[in-house]
Amino acid sequence: MEKLIVKNFKAIEYAEIEVNDLTFFIGQQASGKSTLAKLVYFFKTLGKYLTDEMLSSNFGREDLFLDTTNFCYAQFYSFFSESSVLEQKDFFIRYEYKEDIFFEIKATSSGCWMEGIPISELLKRSIKEYNELVSEHIFASEQEINLLTNQITKEIKTFIPYSSNNVYFPAGRSFFALVNKQSIELGKEFKDNYRDYLKNYKIYIGFDTHNENDLINYTFINFCTYLKKIVLSISQNENLISSKQNDIINGKYIQFGDEEFIEISENIKIHLSNSSSGQQESIRLIQDINYLSISKKEAFRVYEEPEAHLFPASQKALMEMIVILLNSNTNVQLLISTHTPYLLAVLNVLMKAKELEKQLGENDLTLDALVPKEERLDVSRVRVYSAKQTENGRFIFENVVNPNTQSINAEIIDEVSEKIEITYDQLLDLQSNLSNSVSE
Repeated sequence: MEKLIVKNFKAIEYAEIEVNDLTFFIGQQASGKSTLAKLVYFFKTLGKYLTDEMLSSNFGREDLFLDTTNFCYAQFYSFFSESSVLEQKDFFIRYEYKEDIFFEIKATSSGCWMEGIPISELLKRSIKEYNELVSEHIFASEQEINLLTNQITKEIKTFIPYSSNNVYFPAGRSFFALVNKQSIELGKEFKDNYRDYLKNYKIYIGFDTHNENDLINYTFINFCTYLKKIVLSISQNENLISSKQNDIINGKYIQFGDEEFIEISENIKIHLSNSSSGQQESIRLIQDINYLSISKKEAFRVYEEPEAHLFPASQKALMEMIVILLNSNTNVQLLISTHTPYLLAVLNVLMKAKELEKQLGENDLTLDALVPKEERLDVSRVRVYSAKQTENGRFIFENVVNPNTQSINAEIIDEVSEKIEITYDQLLDLQSNLSNSVSE
């Protein structure tokens, strides 16, 4: 299982995260949930950056294997490019792909550096052969080049495992989900003054790099454009997920040419750009869940605040959709950041149902009536981390899945509700005391 360790980075004092099939971050705003999500996304996409760079020019990048760590270091500093990060001199980040395959980024008062595993001799030979072939492309067959390209990709994946199908769904995504790709291209242009900005911090960037939000948003826009093209073929495949989709968006998604609508009834169609915030925020996420369930493709996703602008009943249906996806496509990993414990309450029910299934059997009729087998999830596939503020104002992230009860700690789910109930009871007592004093 891949693992992320973070010390003293931005709002995070300490976090040790195991990346499972379903990983949840819950906590208040500005507690570091997005930072952790972006770190995991960065390291899971790092191998793709490296592969693309090695195969980017007509003559390959034979020199790149001599300085792979510097490339990864440069990518990190450009991805997390705020001045506050660049000025920080006391953080530690380690990402473990396997026990003996990792990258570490350390910053102290004496400087900052990155450590990692050097690439293999086989990869070096493959790159050298690739360079020779593409430099003599007139004599090289497409089959020979493709064979070496696949060999290089395979070798990189042995020491930096990655999926080519990684997408980060940002919070406040309705604007990006609906925007026309031709009207805005965030992150596509690399700013000329960006290298000079990084040089002020004595960081040499010898490769094209990307700012975190620009890269995330531009990738998301591209993916939404792709989803829009294939969504009708997806919608024709009726399944458990698609049946829940209409309940969540309170209508049926339809297309006329390039235009998108939500059909509320036979005679009422609302253009997607004029639909509710809940419909706009959830539509691409729901389509993606359906797409991954049907395609069975390997993928990693970050869903930020998937519950945004949704009524509790719709949040419940969305959590059930997510579990159906994980059960129907075991090649998918999901990372979810949320502010609400409601999703976790639903997840607890689905995990408890899976635990009972082991005792009753998966086809038990009573259990199936309560929670269909497609919606049950084994607790071993789940990690949940809650942000807790320390005395110095930073946050630590703690695993809140109780190994004894095989469920999420109840206080995480009930804490706010209990506080509200206590306050309400106190108000009732105050009201009662007032009534008594008036009667006296």
